[in-house]
Amino acid sequence: MERVYSVDEINSIAKACISAVEGNRIFIFSGNLGAGKTSLIKEMCKEWQIKDVVQSPTYGLVNTYETKDGQTIHHLDLYRTKNPQEVYESGITEILDSNAICLVEWPENIVPFLFENYVHIELFHEAPNFRKILLTLVKV
Repeated sequence: MERVYSVDEINSIAKACISAVEGNRIFIFSGNLGAGKTSLIKEMCKEWQIKDVVQSPTYGLVNTYETKDGQTIHHLDLYRTKNPQEVYESGITEILDSNAICLVEWPENIVPFLFENYVHIELFHEAPNFRKILLTLVKV
C-alpha cells in the first residue's frame, strides 16, 4: 500500500493498515522524527480498542497494553538503543517470541532478530499536514 494522506485522515489510514495485513502481529515503523509514527500507532491502538492512554515509550523502551478482548500489545520505541547487541542484552527480543502484537518504532536494531513475517510501515513528510505511507509485508 502506498498513499499520500492528510493528517486528518489518520484514522482511515490506521484501519487500512490493520486490514491490509490481517494475521500479522509484528509491525515496524520507520520515518524521520515527527513523521507520524507514534500518531499512527495511537490510531491503530484505538482500532484494537486499547483501554489505556497510548504514549510513546521513548525512555522505558516498551509500553504494554491490553485490548478490550484481552490481546496484549507491546509498543517499543528503540530510538535510544545503540546497536542490536544492546537490544538483545535488554531482553526486548523475548517480546518478539510472545503471541502479542508488537509495534516497533526505530526498528533498525531489532530487525536482525525478526524471524517471522512482519509489516514495514514507512512514513514520509510530503507537505505541511500531509504524509506518505508505504506499507510492505516482509516475508522472512
